[in-house]
Amino acid sequence: MTTAVTNTMKLSKQTYAILKSMAGINSNLHVLPGNKLVCVSPGKNIMFEATVEENFPTEFAIWDLNQFLGTLSLFNDAEMTFGEHALTLKSGRQSAEYHYAEPRLVEGCRPPKSLNLPPVKVTFDLSQQEITDILRAGSVLQLPDILFTNDNGKVKVVALDKEKPNSTNRYEIEVTPSDMDTNCDFNIYLKSEALKILPGDYEFSLCEKLAITLNHKDIDANYTLAVTSDSVYNGLV
Repeated sequence: MTTAVTNTMKLSKQTYAILKSMAGINSNLHVLPGNKLVCVSPGKNIMFEATVEENFPTEFAIWDLNQFLGTLSLFNDAEMTFGEHALTLKSGRQSAEYHYAEPRLVEGCRPPKSLNLPPVKVTFDLSQQEITDILRAGSVLQLPDILFTNDNGKVKVVALDKEKPNSTNRYEIEVTPSDMDTNCDFNIYLKSEALKILPGDYEFSLCEKLAITLNHKDIDANYTLAVTSDSVYNGLV
């Protein structure tokens, strides 16, 4: 069923949460007409895509996404009306006008026109609780890195300090992959902040050329994460 396009809408709680997660990746946001939101980190190492229930009627850009979300939080169930140069927020007797940024100034927050990911070699699931536990352990034990490695047909997700592999604490979760190349051997690293993601259960896919994709299990949202340069898959960086 096609969603009708209107210049006036309310933002769902789910879309607000998606935008809040995007604000942690890039303070800029460039929205194109339709129901897909995309952002890329300034370092080009994280990309987040999500399909939302709203259908945005026009192209617009926001320079400071946290500021915009803070403005939206001033209202109770605000209605947004999209104008040519600004959007209007209104709830009861309250209203605010929020001006768009120039799209050319925020072009860096959008992905390249073509993104061809290499073949997926390992697939496994992590629950929201497991992701939270890994991040919490990293914070408590001051471990800045996350390692994905294989051990006798299992995948281990390890919080550690890779600069001090033999002299620091570590925390790990062992998972059974849903699919794994039997000949693969890998040590793939991420910085722990890369896993500060939208809450939910995810399917993780490790690609042959050292990228990781995370697909949300309940909504149409996914991340593509670049791994660190010292990661190895079958002896290849």
